[in-house]
Amino acid sequence: MIMSNKKMETIQCIFCKITSNDTVIEENGFYGKKCPNCNLIYISPRPLSSEIQSLYSHDQAQISAKTHLSSFFIKKLNANHNLKIITKFIQKGDLLEIGAGSGFFLMEVRKKDFKYMDKS
Repeated sequence: MIMSNKKMETIQCIFCKITSNDTVIEENGFYGKKCPNCNLIYISPRPLSSEIQSLYSHDQAQISAKTHLSSFFIKKLNANHNLKIITKFIQKGDLLEIGAGSGFFLMEVRKKDFKYMDKS
C-alpha cells in the first residue's frame, strides 16, 4: 500500500486511549507503536479513513477489492478452519479481528457464540 503524500492522523491505543512513544516496528514509513498498558501494537500515524476508502475504491491497493472477494469458497473454508482451531481452546467470549479484509472470518464468527469487534 503506497500512501505517500496522503493525509495522516495520529491515534492512541484503540482500547486504552493512551498515546505511546514506543515504536516497536517500522515498515514502509509506517510505525507500530506498543501500548504501555495493554501491549497492543497499533499503527500511528495512519492514513485518514477517507484516504484508505479512496485507495480501495480506485483499486490502487496492493491487493485489489476484486482479488479480496475472489475464491469465495476457499476463503470461507479457510476462515471456518481457523475458527475451529480457536474453538478448541475457547468456545465463547470476546473476539477481535484487526484488518478483517473481505470479512470471511467474521462471517463464520457470527455463526458461533462470540461477541466480535472489527477494528479494520
